Amino acid sequence: MKARNLATIATAAVGALVLTTSPAAALAYVTPGQGLSPCPSGSVCAYLNYDLNESGSNDILVTDQSLPDLHPYGFGDVASSYYNHTSHYVTFYDHGDYQGAEKTVAPGAHANFTGNWNDDLSSLKILP
Repeated sequence: MKARNLATIATAAVGALVLTTSPAAALAYVTPGQGLSPCPSGSVCAYLNYDLNESGSNDILVTDQSLPDLHPYGFGDVASSYYNHTSHYVTFYDHGDYQGAEKTVAPGAHANFTGNWNDDLSSLKILP
């Protein structure tokens, strides 16, 4: 009986682990796509290419939380456009840990990072 209960508990624990690593539960994840539709409501998305990857499907960093460092997701200093699909202002920073130059965008804003901002995004903060 004890072995059976342990097996049930182990199966439940593995199932919970799988659930917590899915994109919906993740702090941030990278997905392929282009345009506005791959960016879920409540998220901020950074796109690898200009015009929300309009030239073809490419990587998009999706997050619903502030991120002090985009490098672990492969998105430090490479983003060329963004979509703020939240109801909050978002501040982008050109250095990690919310340091350096800042660019704050309104809810619903989407545009290219131009000038010195292209390929320079390193952290982002979703404001209250």
